[in-house]
Amino acid sequence: MTIARGWRALGLAIVAMLGACDELFEEERRDDEALARAAVAIAAQAESEGAADEPHGESIDDCMDRVRRDTPPSVQETIEAIGYDELLRDSCRARVAEDERAIEPCRQIEARLVRRSCEARVAIAARDPALCPSGATGHDPLCLALAARDRALCRGAPHLEREACRALLGEANACDTSIAPPMCQDLVARHRRRLGSVEPMTEVAPATREEPELVVSFVRVREGEPDEPVGEETALNSFDRGARIRSESGRTILELADPLGLSVVTHTGHPSIVLRVPLPPPDGAEDARLETRVGTLAAEVQIAHPDLGSLHADEGRVEITHLSRELGGRVEGTFSVSCRQTPAAIRVAGHFRTFIRDVSGTFDDPLRDLADEPVSAEMAPE
Repeated sequence: MTIARGWRALGLAIVAMLGACDELFEEERRDDEALARAAVAIAAQAESEGAADEPHGESIDDCMDRVRRDTPPSVQETIEAIGYDELLRDSCRARVAEDERAIEPCRQIEARLVRRSCEARVAIAARDPALCPSGATGHDPLCLALAARDRALCRGAPHLEREACRALLGEANACDTSIAPPMCQDLVARHRRRLGSVEPMTEVAPATREEPELVVSFVRVREGEPDEPVGEETALNSFDRGARIRSESGRTILELADPLGLSVVTHTGHPSIVLRVPLPPPDGAEDARLETRVGTLAAEVQIAHPDLGSLHADEGRVEITHLSRELGGRVEGTFSVSCRQTPAAIRVAGHFRTFIRDVSGTFDDPLRDLADEPVSAEMAPE
């Protein structure tokens, strides 16, 4: 199918999409995101159906001349109607950026979703996770896994993308186990050209081969009464998608939490936990580093429990027994904390094992492995 036929077919779909947007959004709310999604869909359709016709090594202006010739007037009118006059040029910017493995053309794109799509294309084509688009919850996890060509990192992606991620990285029948196989197959088709032929992975780092695990127990403590066990949970989804290392106010934080946050408890019926532990700087000063972290900068533990409600640790201890700070590295540790719940207190203890799904900063200079010496952070009373 030619690019022109692809544009023509998608033009009708975009018109229908815009009609739906009018019903979904309030009148006073701008639909920039919906328009950007339409633009991404137009560009993706042109890529998937006309990739064979696209020459490599062309400039943005040459691409523009070609796309204008191949785009039917009716589709150009639709583009004008949605108010995205730069769509064709932004599509060419993304095309050239991917071809040249260069992120700069992406930065000239104003529409956020289109720019993120461009950045993901470049990162995946260049095999450079550091170029993946990022937001409030870190780098896009699907992009990270595809750019790193690491099937184990697919666990960090949202559930609807995990099987597609595995399929793209060599697990041929992964979409068969998806809760939405057609959506999975569409996602695979969209990304296939960017990856090319990917051989099944024959070796995975030991750190990423193990399944995440979290076992946690809850005990209600009342003065003058026997301790009352509330229950124990295993394999909580809180840590299923891995941990994140990020910068915050000049500090490096290890955050173990579902990207959706504590609100996920309302959907799962299980407790949800967030652990945030300040990490010492990688300056090689082992003794000074450990001393400055104990009792100075507090670890943070928050819990949402379907029966106990919201809990915040007032005191306790978090110990990291193994930490490899690179993308895909292993994290293991234990925690024992106490949370006030008048007239009682809830004592929470557990151990966990998961992986690093995202690292703020560069990925080409992994920080050292801290496995030989535990890192401890005492909970400071509020």
